[in-house]
Amino acid sequence: MSLTLHPSDSSDAVDVQPFAPGGITGRAHSSKFVGVGWNKRVGKWHAQIIVNGECRYLGTFAEEADAARAYDHAAREAYGDLATLNFPTQFDRERSAAWIGRREACCRFGVTIKTWWRWEREGRIQCGVRIGGRSQMYRIADIERLLDENGRLQPPYPDPERPGCCRLPLSGQDMRRREAIIDVDSLPLVEGEQWCWSGTADGRRGTIILARQGETTALRRIIMGVADVPTDEVQVTHFNGDPLDCRRANLVLRDVRQRVTSSSKRRSHHGKPCSSQFKGVGWNAKNGKWKSTIHAKGKAHHLGFFSDETDAAKAYDDAAREHFGEHAWLNFPGEGERGRRADAAPPIRIEVEDNDHLLKQAA
Repeated sequence: MSLTLHPSDSSDAVDVQPFAPGGITGRAHSSKFVGVGWNKRVGKWHAQIIVNGECRYLGTFAEEADAARAYDHAAREAYGDLATLNFPTQFDRERSAAWIGRREACCRFGVTIKTWWRWEREGRIQCGVRIGGRSQMYRIADIERLLDENGRLQPPYPDPERPGCCRLPLSGQDMRRREAIIDVDSLPLVEGEQWCWSGTADGRRGTIILARQGETTALRRIIMGVADVPTDEVQVTHFNGDPLDCRRANLVLRDVRQRVTSSSKRRSHHGKPCSSQFKGVGWNAKNGKWKSTIHAKGKAHHLGFFSDETDAAKAYDDAAREHFGEHAWLNFPGEGERGRRADAAPPIRIEVEDNDHLLKQAA
């Protein structure tokens, strides 16, 4: 019966084990060929193969080479491309070259064997084929496909789109390889270290930290030279809101008050969805209008009630420019200003009825 390997599904992989060179009993092997031994009782060569833990007897032969060829025929059926043959043809060698072991696969991804094992346990890699219940083999085409989809962990390299910048591949919990953007001048600060992305799956929120045991320093603080300064005194934020863009021109030093004023629109308030998609705007159920509010210098400033939600958002923007200047986060930013993207998805909306908690929502 012919057994077929399924490299795309490890659950269908055939558990195979070639004949041990030392013999089943551990005595010195009597033949130089795999799967061949000398039968003293009949004075002939015998061939056998082990598949799925079962020893299959292939017959006795007067010539040693004939027994080896019988083993090769059975091995091709049972092992497929991964067969260890006594007389491999050029075609056999080319098929075998299309597979690599686990350690070589790790080298191609630039990760450790422990990371690879974790990916397999999590089901992120399902293209392996078991050999003898221990070794794992992978088709090179499947590995290259995973590399194209997720990227490789490697040293920093020049950014092809931005002269004077480099891309810094980051490690993380999943296989997806995110990359930070840094200035060429910042290379001495990052070389020789491994950096980890810790944040949301979409990459919009998160932090790049030093991937070293006991270290949680953010990359942006190291680049700006404030790694030893307490975070409650100085914070580093990204001007364009992209946590992966760590160029000096995109990093801004702010105190805590400035950091709060420059924060983006909340998506929820005390665990409940916000009533408005704009910052500084909330629904007032009492008079059925939109309320615009801004918090500055420790006080809440009421900007008015509006029938139109957009008018309330623009009123907040005008006040934010006046109070916060370059640190303002705006609903309708102009050129060179920070704020909501035109293509940003609004938060989940809820029906605004007689909900008292909505009176205080001016996120």
